[in-house]
Amino acid sequence: MAEGLTRKMLGDKAEVESAGFMPMFEGAAPDAVAILNELFDVDISQHRPKDVSELSLGEYDCIIVLDAYVYNTMSKLMKDHSDKLVLWDTEDPFGQDREVYKRVALWLNAHLREHLAPLLFG
Repeated sequence: MAEGLTRKMLGDKAEVESAGFMPMFEGAAPDAVAILNELFDVDISQHRPKDVSELSLGEYDCIIVLDAYVYNTMSKLMKDHSDKLVLWDTEDPFGQDREVYKRVALWLNAHLREHLAPLLFG
């Protein structure tokens, strides 16, 4: 959801990627697809999860991590680039009901707008 919202907000102003550790599913969760489409007119139906090992993380200016456990793991893996990591600890909606997806999507949207404002309006 974060990648889809960020892409919509920034367009071609930044390279945006989403990745995790050992992604196990083929695409975005159906509730995530539906919520982003309904609330923000964002289509993530073609999203395919990537493993963090597929990315050259040192090339990114900023890496936003949405989970404290993953943040701690990433800090250890990226000792030379740990200053690029930013933790936005939020709940993981996966496997939960639609209202959780909605709450997380709204939180991400507000947080992205607040923190990306310099790129959007600067």
